[in-house]
Amino acid sequence: MGLFDWFKKQEATTQSAQDGAAAKPLTFGEGEKQFGGLDLKAALEAHSAWKKRLREVIEGKEAMPEIGKVARDDLCLMGQWLHGEGKRQFGDLPTYQKLLQTHAEFHLCVGEALSCHASGAHDQTAKLERDVRNHSDRVQLDLVRLFVSARATGKAA
Repeated sequence: MGLFDWFKKQEATTQSAQDGAAAKPLTFGEGEKQFGGLDLKAALEAHSAWKKRLREVIEGKEAMPEIGKVARDDLCLMGQWLHGEGKRQFGDLPTYQKLLQTHAEFHLCVGEALSCHASGAHDQTAKLERDVRNHSDRVQLDLVRLFVSARATGKAA
């Protein structure tokens, strides 16, 4: 199953994923791992990994990262691409603008969850941890939507 097939299944099961159902594993077809200079797999996996990393910080299994850096959307691999080459190539597409917004919201949400945890606001941290999972899923879907729309408009090979 390639990225397009995964996207179709994710779109069909978005609501059940938001309700806690396990997402389908991401697979890539021939020529789908790179997109406009971005390593899709690495970018998608990095944002998905925040769900586990946040849990480990909350449980004391991992050190608290620098919140100010985590909350910025331009420091990670995807953020650097979105503010650089991705913007240059796809900045005029509505799906790019949506991904840029979703990605920024994701980083702010992770930062807020870490901040609440650091201040001892455990109930708010638990709510934000759920929000981080939802934001992570949305970033992944919006990146795939950009990929699909760029291919449809001939902007990506």
